[in-house]
Amino acid sequence: MSKPSDPPKPAALASHDTKGHRARMRQKLLEKGGTTLTDLEILEMLLYVGAPRGDTKPLAKRLVKIFKSLPAVLRAKPTELRAVKDMGDAAIAALKVAETTGLHISHSRIKGKPVLTHWMDVQDYCINKLAH
Repeated sequence: MSKPSDPPKPAALASHDTKGHRARMRQKLLEKGGTTLTDLEILEMLLYVGAPRGDTKPLAKRLVKIFKSLPAVLRAKPTELRAVKDMGDAAIAALKVAETTGLHISHSRIKGKPVLTHWMDVQDYCINKLAH
């Protein structure tokens, strides 16, 4: 049995460090804006859908280690994502929705316009089409 003077065990430290983490992340996003989030934090928040109560940071780190970047994680095929430990269909669907949202936003700048009149518009269009 531990005495009050004993240092906390690693599991106790981990639960203390993660307590309130999601609330702090939401607060940061809402108060300071999305541009203040790192790629890892964005990925971590996207993964909340697949792990409503669990710590998503280890999985986010694992995905970045495997795929090398947030854009690469978002572009990964569902079969590639499913091969990663702890990746379920809910988390994969959340990542695919994020990818699709990004595509819709990037294409909305040129969609419906009669002609691509500037070189930068042509370049943006080609990069977006070829990247996905």
